[in-house]
Amino acid sequence: MVKNRKNVKKDLADSHQKWQSESAKIRKVQISLDFPDAADILLRTLAAREHKAPSAMIREIVGMPSSPPKRARIGVSFNDEELKKLGQRYSIDPEDKAEIRRRLTDEVTRVLSAAERIEHEPGVRTRISALDEQLKKGVMKDLENVSDGIHQRFQKALMLRNNKS
Repeated sequence: MVKNRKNVKKDLADSHQKWQSESAKIRKVQISLDFPDAADILLRTLAAREHKAPSAMIREIVGMPSSPPKRARIGVSFNDEELKKLGQRYSIDPEDKAEIRRRLTDEVTRVLSAAERIEHEPGVRTRISALDEQLKKGVMKDLENVSDGIHQRFQKALMLRNNKS
């Protein structure tokens, strides 16, 4: 019976060690991104149209997998391996979270800006500068008017970006 206790303790210790190594693999780092107001609205509108969280849209833009939304937020979590990939993608140290945050913000903003520049139907106002003006004036009440056609342009902007890679 003593031998069984030793085996059980060893099995528990082995399981604990395995759990700790697995836990380190799934640990994620929260990175909060600050976008211009118009880019923030476009990102959230696109996410809503795709039935995704804004963080899932950001992960899609930067080529990372995503899961269905659990709660609405714009922070994006990356595990250590993903931070390494982002560090390589941006040619920076993966430990430099502030620079990764800045680069992520820049890339997402560029893709959204490309989407708003893609040819669209006349009369649809989606330009980021025009949105910023509307926000400052406080006249933007209906996001549906703002987002008309942006979904298709976003998909095209992603395809164009992916074709360049």
